[in-house]
Amino acid sequence: MRPNLTTPAFLRSLLLLGGVVLSTPAIAAEQGKTASPTGATSDYRDLLEDGIRNNSLGRHGAAEKSFRAALLQCRNGPAAACGDISLRLALELSNQERFEEADLHFARLEKTIQSSKTSLGLPRYLTYRAMDYANRDDFPRALELISDANQKRKALLKTAFENARSADPAAKEQLDRTMIELAHGLYVQASVSLKLGKTSDAKVTAHLVRALVSKIKNIPDWWIAFADALLADIELRDGNIEAAEKRLRLALKAKQVALGNTRAVALSYMALGAIFHESQRDNDAIDTSRPGLSILRGELRQAPGISIERLEPFLEASLKLAEEHPERRVELHSEMFAAAQLARTSQTARTVAQMAARFATGRPEIAELVRRLQTQTQLRDELRITLGRSMISAGRTANSREIEKLKASYTKAAGAVGTLSKKIETLFPSYSELVSPTPSSAETVKSALKPDEALIYFVFGNRGGYVFAVRADGIRAARVTIKRAEIGGLIRTLRKPFEKTGERIAPYDLVAAHGAYRKLLGPVEDTLTSAKHIIVVSSGELLSLPFPLLVSHPPSDGPERYRTAAWLVRKHAFTQMPSVRTFTTFRKTVRPSAAPSPFIGFGNPAFEGAASSSGIAALSQHCQLDATVPPGLLRGLAPLPDTAVELTRVAATLKAGRDNVILGKDVTEKRLRALPLDQYRVVYFATHGLLPGELKCQSQPALALSPATTAKPARTEDGLLEASEIAGLKLDADLVVLSACNTGGGGSGKLGGESLSGLARAFFQAGTRSVLVSHWQVDSVATTRLMTKTFGHIGKADRRHTAQALQRAQLDLLRSDETSHPYFWAAFTLVGEGRDMNIDTPALSRKQIGMSGE
Repeated sequence: MRPNLTTPAFLRSLLLLGGVVLSTPAIAAEQGKTASPTGATSDYRDLLEDGIRNNSLGRHGAAEKSFRAALLQCRNGPAAACGDISLRLALELSNQERFEEADLHFARLEKTIQSSKTSLGLPRYLTYRAMDYANRDDFPRALELISDANQKRKALLKTAFENARSADPAAKEQLDRTMIELAHGLYVQASVSLKLGKTSDAKVTAHLVRALVSKIKNIPDWWIAFADALLADIELRDGNIEAAEKRLRLALKAKQVALGNTRAVALSYMALGAIFHESQRDNDAIDTSRPGLSILRGELRQAPGISIERLEPFLEASLKLAEEHPERRVELHSEMFAAAQLARTSQTARTVAQMAARFATGRPEIAELVRRLQTQTQLRDELRITLGRSMISAGRTANSREIEKLKASYTKAAGAVGTLSKKIETLFPSYSELVSPTPSSAETVKSALKPDEALIYFVFGNRGGYVFAVRADGIRAARVTIKRAEIGGLIRTLRKPFEKTGERIAPYDLVAAHGAYRKLLGPVEDTLTSAKHIIVVSSGELLSLPFPLLVSHPPSDGPERYRTAAWLVRKHAFTQMPSVRTFTTFRKTVRPSAAPSPFIGFGNPAFEGAASSSGIAALSQHCQLDATVPPGLLRGLAPLPDTAVELTRVAATLKAGRDNVILGKDVTEKRLRALPLDQYRVVYFATHGLLPGELKCQSQPALALSPATTAKPARTEDGLLEASEIAGLKLDADLVVLSACNTGGGGSGKLGGESLSGLARAFFQAGTRSVLVSHWQVDSVATTRLMTKTFGHIGKADRRHTAQALQRAQLDLLRSDETSHPYFWAAFTLVGEGRDMNIDTPALSRKQIGMSGE
């Protein structure tokens, strides 16, 4: 049997549908009552409902924003109400995998929960914490907490039943509330039990959930549908295909009526497709999944993509049919390629959302359109839910005129959403690319590729993954046997020698490098033979792997093993792209820079820490949240004196003056923003890069500049240049270089490839075409040689291709025994366009080069 399909992402989407864990005010809101908490403004209830609604649709970022606003509104209200919203906010942070921030909120709540006068407070806290642990894949701990919570609720329910025998309305309301929370807690318990393979326990608990929600009055109409969907997953795990299909069809029908074509319905389509695939009905699996995929594509603007586990049955069915019917291979592989792009990773999505918000804030015309779109989207969703409830209850109190009126209002609101979305996409394509990176078709990618290029796209799940190789004349899809959980270990093995301690560099494992090549690219290697330039699109920990250091043939041993190894850099120049859509967008719109000056560089900021310590340990204990970083912490970073030599030599190679090299205490955010950065074709940062988590609670990657001289600087002058701030800069650069120790990977054992992608996106939005970024703490002498050789190759008339110039420079270092170890030549990855770079062509207007888009 296939493993259970109830993934953490699925739990995040479903567990709070309709605001299942409810405080008294929230219940009033759900039931359409007009009461609001004492002391709160009238906006409190609306914000809370908006947060619940966004959560129910899987829009966790939007839900977080609503709950934060609601928390501000309830500060003068009862503590229990504010505590409930704080709990919701903590879980939304966890849903976005911002676990350090979530931990802080949960810790604060845990301190106050014991003093709460609400009897349901503790079990509610335990339930949310259990879901948080489920998000972290710690299902044993999640089951322990949710079981404890439900035992406490059962005791409370017994008391509530006894009290409800009286005529007191408050006692009856308390009974309903306790039953609601128990139903939700049992739903979580059944889901976690299923994840742990305890199907018998899950089935008993899920049936109890269904029985409870069938008896609770005024409960959201779609709860029974979600109970049925959970039971269908359990039946599928038990091999009861027919029973699973029957239950899921009922759930799908109910969701369609109540929720319309939203994410919840899409997931049911995908689950039904999985049932068909399980029963060897692969054509039905594909046909049934297609409506779900279509809905998910439309939802990308408001909600993240789904887990690869939810996509896998469709991908497997398509791959199997392609093998059985070679004449359909191109069609099916192309459809798989588009579907696989619906898988999304969290950290990059978080960074992109922040950049998009910053971009909209800085452009009033976009901000107004976005505000109108958000208003209309909220209205549309409210009307759709109201319409669904009215249609469900029509058999009891039929009112066709009211239903038709709701339908007309919903259609009008949906039309307005579509019109505004199209307008934003047409007028501001760069903003649309950030907030809605919809999949690019295989045909679009083919048309963007040159005959000597290939695009490689990877997605990974718990059972394996898929690799797609697209050439100008075709596409190939194949399974990859390595699992997502194994990627980090594989990359850490390859990168271990680069964690230099002292003067000695550990040997590089060529055998492991060849094994990684076989696992990752072996399934499609025949399609790559003639490709001189390969564009890699990946996510997660794989972003921390520079592909040039893989080895295509079994290595030999001996003193010259590095110089003679079959490194991929010998055959191919590589670039990375954050998404397939980014690649196709760049190829359509981007032209070389028109900036008049060749270079500006920033290095050796005013850091005063010990050379043996980067000061990261001290920074890691500081929780930034929305505050600035204390100057003393940044000042404690290790100084980088060798970067002054690096920048000076690169500037000379590009024929730039010494005044274009900014060093020491002058490398401040204020100085940076005062410069006309869009006048430089190459912008070079030689400083420390900081990853999310290295500043505790930091959710964005950032570059460290000289700290402020004041004790409490403004955030825009604190010396930490975050991704969202980078996105607000104005650049017209062919290339940004981040020659920074720790930019793409952390010395703490973390792999920073996701952050690398987030930084690249920020610089793209600011106006650059490519970013050259280091993956580990680089050797100063070797880096200076590598950079000067790279720019030297670019400067030659027949060698403007940035990726190939980097490749040639890497090969130059590889030929020398002193620098043939990949520690010296493989640290840098080119993210972005990677093709022609302007060194000395006459300047053109920004409109001519197509960078502004607006």
